[in-house]
Amino acid sequence: MRKFLLTTLSLALLPISVTARTLLETAVAKITEAPSVSTRFEVSDFSGKVTGEAVIAGNRFVIVTDGGEYETWFDGKTQWTYNAAAGEVSMTEPTQQEILEVNPLSIISDIENNYKISPADNGKNDLNKFELTPIKKNTGLRKAVITIDRTTQWPVEIQATLSDNGILDIKFLDTAAGPGVPADSFRYRTAYHPDAEIIDLR
Repeated sequence: MRKFLLTTLSLALLPISVTARTLLETAVAKITEAPSVSTRFEVSDFSGKVTGEAVIAGNRFVIVTDGGEYETWFDGKTQWTYNAAAGEVSMTEPTQQEILEVNPLSIISDIENNYKISPADNGKNDLNKFELTPIKKNTGLRKAVITIDRTTQWPVEIQATLSDNGILDIKFLDTAAGPGVPADSFRYRTAYHPDAEIIDLR
């Protein structure tokens, strides 16, 4: 489980696929150009619901679930996941699907080259929805519907169908841009959990 603004006239004159891509890319730029982004999240799948907080900077992230059951650090290559119940920290080099399951905002990386984009139920309740269909087969994703708040231009929900047909429903709350974060903040340190056993699965 575990990235707009045109006048009304301009929008009316653009082909719908170009319009959808422009709207979404502007919202995505707000995320990708920020030094960091913090958000509270709620992720639901067949096994239940998990809530927590995330800090994301580019392709790096730190995610902590409420209650501290799981903590995850990813520095762009290596992922460390602390399991409080087991008292273990697992080290992996995750696949794209495994990254999607932990950090759903990674869906929006490089959307121009990775997805076909079409609008879905736009114009309702100040929200814009976009359906993303991967162009490549190795993304770990079959499709995703991303909902953007037109006022804040932050994503508020992502519904993702993974390549194994698993479905994730992710809601984002209190999302905000933040300052730059040192790179080593996205790496696990033994001082965080000195008694945890480290299991290297790379």
